[in-house]
Amino acid sequence: MNVTHKLYGGYMSISIPNTLLDASQIRQIPDNQEVFLNPENDESLIVEILEYQDVPNSEALRVHFDNLAEENDAKLHKLLLSEISSVELSESL
Repeated sequence: MNVTHKLYGGYMSISIPNTLLDASQIRQIPDNQEVFLNPENDESLIVEILEYQDVPNSEALRVHFDNLAEENDAKLHKLLLSEISSVELSESL
């Protein structure tokens, strides 16, 4: 079963499995991240606000992914799937 969890003080929300734990309850998390942990295994879900890129939305993920690979000296990287889903703004915005 999924639950809705508010992110960044309620400005965004995400539907996640109810088995995931909010890592900020256990350790300090950077302000630009929301981290959830699965206590059954080593899986983590990380939501991160990244630097704005002046590219079409359809290219933004690829730009950030390529940058991460380059910064981490990846020998090979490949983005398998990128989808844009609907975004619902909070009433407080």
